[in-house]
Amino acid sequence: MLANCARQDGGFGLRNILVQANPFHQEEEFTIYDLCHLPGVADQRLYFGASVFWRASVGQWKDHGRNIRLISLGRYEEEFRWYLLGEAQFPSKAALVLHISKEAQPDMTVAFPCTNRDSGFFRHKFYVLGLSFIMYVGNRMPENAMVGSLSSKESPVAWLCSLTDDSLLQGVARLARLAKMARGLQSLVDVA
Repeated sequence: MLANCARQDGGFGLRNILVQANPFHQEEEFTIYDLCHLPGVADQRLYFGASVFWRASVGQWKDHGRNIRLISLGRYEEEFRWYLLGEAQFPSKAALVLHISKEAQPDMTVAFPCTNRDSGFFRHKFYVLGLSFIMYVGNRMPENAMVGSLSSKESPVAWLCSLTDDSLLQGVARLARLAKMARGLQSLVDVA
């Protein structure tokens, strides 16, 4: 999977594959690629994304010694388990969307899965080296989420778009600035 991500040496496997393919739809802000014409691309990314979200839901995670739950797939957790075991299709009440940074050198960071509850559905998200995975789960998820997703039964797609204004990445950057500031303050305390 890492070969698909952005790398320090300038490589960005999945982005490079897409920009050489014919787009399904293109606008100034984004380009949509139909992955039916790229064998294995959709299935592998769908499995990877679902696996990360499922592990975040079932895993025992700690933060500073406290047990935390990164996300919850709720009543759909078992459906995802069966999908990952190859015993079932991707859950019908979920849609996994993949955004690929159109920047040649995107943020070289990783953001763990997080969640946001909306009106009748959950939106889970994580980011890894130029790839943003967004999963909608629930009875009332937006109808357009399924159409524009990796998990679409008709035509799986991926989006090439700018991720510089992505809320998750902005949050990570804010935390990094706070950590840097805290280290600076700690060095002042250590001197005193």
